[in-house]
Amino acid sequence: MIVRSIADLGEGWSRADAAPMPMPSEVLLAHPQFFEVRDTKNPFMAGHIGTVDRRKAITQWEALRDTFELCGMKTHVLDPLPECEDMVFTANPSFNGRGPDGRRICVPSRMAFASRQPEVEAHRRWFANSGYAIAELPETVSAFEGGGDAIWHPGRAIIWAASGPRSVQAAHEALSAIFDVPVFSLQLVDPRFYHLDTCFCPVNQRTAIIFSKAFSDASLPLIYHIFQDVIDVDEAEAEHFACNATALFGNTVVIQDGANRTIAQLAKRGIGARTVDTREFMKSGGSVFCMKAELR
Repeated sequence: MIVRSIADLGEGWSRADAAPMPMPSEVLLAHPQFFEVRDTKNPFMAGHIGTVDRRKAITQWEALRDTFELCGMKTHVLDPLPECEDMVFTANPSFNGRGPDGRRICVPSRMAFASRQPEVEAHRRWFANSGYAIAELPETVSAFEGGGDAIWHPGRAIIWAASGPRSVQAAHEALSAIFDVPVFSLQLVDPRFYHLDTCFCPVNQRTAIIFSKAFSDASLPLIYHIFQDVIDVDEAEAEHFACNATALFGNTVVIQDGANRTIAQLAKRGIGARTVDTREFMKSGGSVFCMKAELR
């Protein structure tokens, strides 16, 4: 089922009608040994070619890894490849979850930039070797950037997916068929927020952090209908990657430091925040969420 509007849900539907989906308890990372900004793939990269402080980036990555582990997440680390400067952003080259029979499934991405395609092959191998069934996208899907543009609803077998600069609408039909789940289909309209994970962070079953101006007018009512509590961050904190956070176990959010107003809104709801510094990676247009793939 593809859901583009509240009307598509049918009378009386609620998220409780969706099957449970395990919350992630492990993450897949990639060491930033070869991380750098070589070109301009998104607006945040402009002016940052060749400016990455690699030593500082590694220190920031190690602190993020340690934070995940302190929060109770098991971490796995992909070996970096010298030709893959963006490999640290493990959310993008695949999307994974569980099918209705409980089996683990990995969907390899179709990256918009050829330089990132070798990352997809590395993910395909890692997931296959880790017991995941590999489900390839049909040829009708010309572009899809994995967990950057497809995010599970916390605790429920519902996928939030976006079409926009990096992923096409046809990917939503494919994901719905592969996982046999409803896909809530959103549209991104601001090139700064080129992936769903840059402007949308589901915290728990009822709370989400968003930057509303990143979405089409048709998409917003669906978000507000499913999440009773929406934290709409301001533009300054959205550009500071407040929405590119990661919620763990529904009660803790790992977030870029300096997102003070968003952190205060979380605190009002009894949701804790663990701050990290990802500024070297922000030069490439990514932060906490981009830098890990959640495993279920």
